[in-house]
Amino acid sequence: RLDGEEAKRQRLAAGEVGLDIYSMRERLAESGLVYVDSLEELGDFNGIDCRGK
Repeated sequence: RLDGEEAKRQRLAAGEVGLDIYSMRERLAESGLVYVDSLEELGDFNGIDCRGK
């Protein structure tokens, strides 16, 4: 277990995202979560204009 935890710490330190390390991205997408790469792509969210922020 300790070896696995150390490996995950190293991956996180290298910049890998926890969503990918723990295979969460696919499950969250199946639940309806939508990923965007920028606030411009997000546009309006909950009545807030996120463009240009």
